[in-house]
Amino acid sequence: MKANLIYYAFTIILFTSCNTPRYVYAPSPPNTPFFREKGDSKISGAYSIGNDEGNGERNRGYDIQAAYAVTDHWAVTFDHSYRQEKDIYNFYEYSGFDSSIVRYRRQITSVGAGFFHEMNRRGTVMFNFYGGVGFGKFNINDQGIDDSLTAYTRFHNSHVTKWYLQPAINFMPGTAFWCSISTRFVFIKYSNIATSYNPEEQERFDLKNLNNRVLSFFEPSYNMLIGLPRCPWLKINGVVAFAANISSDNNDGYGIRYHSRGITGSLGLTFVPSKLREKK
Repeated sequence: MKANLIYYAFTIILFTSCNTPRYVYAPSPPNTPFFREKGDSKISGAYSIGNDEGNGERNRGYDIQAAYAVTDHWAVTFDHSYRQEKDIYNFYEYSGFDSSIVRYRRQITSVGAGFFHEMNRRGTVMFNFYGGVGFGKFNINDQGIDDSLTAYTRFHNSHVTKWYLQPAINFMPGTAFWCSISTRFVFIKYSNIATSYNPEEQERFDLKNLNNRVLSFFEPSYNMLIGLPRCPWLKINGVVAFAANISSDNNDGYGIRYHSRGITGSLGLTFVPSKLREKK
């Protein structure tokens, strides 16, 4: 009896851990300006690491962001995100291939605008709401050994258009430590898809009917800025962001659930030109 229980438990773990989807989306840190007044600005760069699902070997990239307050309550934003990922699979019965090395490349550039407003008299708690649009590309390069032990290659290339809405609350009690809690709603449209996956493979890897489809994602995040002594114009920036697919595509009659990476962490530096101007 005990041996049977161990066998069934092992079977369940193996089945749930050997899924081999292709990930159509990976989150990026939100662009969250800590602004109080006209002329506030920021430029930041960060190295980002995502969680490696599906026996991942690499999920790395960088993010560049900028923002400027054009009035005491309105600001514009810019950001560029780049990712390279690699997954390794060795489960024929779940993928149809004997073994696979799947590489991803994602890049997207976005512009946005929004407003900020103080929530208390001291201006240490600020409400923000930003929205924007971005354009980029998403590529999959899939190589390995098929079921006949012959080398194979597959590709999947797509243009992406991204829209987002991002409410956030910033906490700025002093100069040494700021933090923000944000919730971003992201909508991604995939278009001009070119792929060498056949229809059966597209269904197996949850890529079927993706062309011209808009997927939606819920992305809560936590952002913190740590000030450096004697350098009010330079801060250490850290972000943890999550992503969950909230699309209803698994209910469209095709039984498809498009997959996204679940988490990303970023660490970098934020340059605050407006603080440098104040120092002068």
